[in-house]
Amino acid sequence: MLPVGRYDIDRSLVIDTPSLCFCGEVWSYSSDPNGVFASDFGTQLRLRGNDHPILTVGQRHVPGGMIVRDLGFAGDIVGMDTRPLWHPDAPTAAAGMVLSAVRTDQCEFSKLSFVGLSSGVCAVGEAEIDACIFERINTDGCANGFVFMPRASYYAHVRDCIAADNPFYGFLGDGRGRHIHNLELRGIHFVRCGGAFADGDMAAAVLWNGISRSSVEHCLIDDAGTFWYYDADATRNDQRKPSHRKTVGLWVIGNENRITNNTVTRSSDDSVRMEGDGNVLLSNLTDGNVRLRGNGNTVVNSIFTKPHARLILEGSAAYTTTVIGVPEDRILRV
Repeated sequence: MLPVGRYDIDRSLVIDTPSLCFCGEVWSYSSDPNGVFASDFGTQLRLRGNDHPILTVGQRHVPGGMIVRDLGFAGDIVGMDTRPLWHPDAPTAAAGMVLSAVRTDQCEFSKLSFVGLSSGVCAVGEAEIDACIFERINTDGCANGFVFMPRASYYAHVRDCIAADNPFYGFLGDGRGRHIHNLELRGIHFVRCGGAFADGDMAAAVLWNGISRSSVEHCLIDDAGTFWYYDADATRNDQRKPSHRKTVGLWVIGNENRITNNTVTRSSDDSVRMEGDGNVLLSNLTDGNVRLRGNGNTVVNSIFTKPHARLILEGSAAYTTTVIGVPEDRILRV
């Protein structure tokens, strides 16, 4: 247990012992999107150097169960721009908490605050995640909120979190060539995510690529594509300069997923984009288009809050999608 204070981290802390609890005395918090003006309150781990993460979980070939809670993780940046910290070919550099090696089973990661980092939570490499819970986490201002591409994952729950002001992804899940199923996002607020993508990128606040048999439930995706830029000499949080780009709210590529009871507001592109077979969209509220491609999908009770928004069924989806409770004048088949 670390008492309230600031702890400079010049090399990764490593949890390589099963059944260990690593916690702070009080949940740290930040008073701005990326920790430049963070308070001195709470237990805070501050990165020194951007070639390593703050905390790495799993090094030995021993299955591990653990608890990590009540900690703040802050990056090593000058100014308020976290975009240069993210390199897809080196996803663990400058990250907050990394799961990259062994099996972690029934772990709890709770009440963690990540600011000013390449990503808050990063699961990559040979990590195998089984029945773990990630809850009450915020990832304000990190280049990405969650990067989730472990070798395998079963029944991981990410719930009651806030991913805000992430210039790239609020949540990036990549299941291509991996074994991921029954991943659940529930009750997460994604606010102003995805405003800094380059042309040609898969621009989305939440992107699942190659993930199947999983669910997104009761989430809010608000103002996707808005990015609050700061000049290098900014000294106050209110000196932000908003910029905007077209960004999909929720983009899912996969089969047999369940997208239920979500709200997407202030959309700059499609609110929801689904590609795959056997997916179910139930009782979602959007102010932009819901676009489907694939076979045997089901859409029930989609609610559109803007007159221009439509359910767009492309290709074979125009003929094989079951639609219930959506007025015909809201459906466009192309």
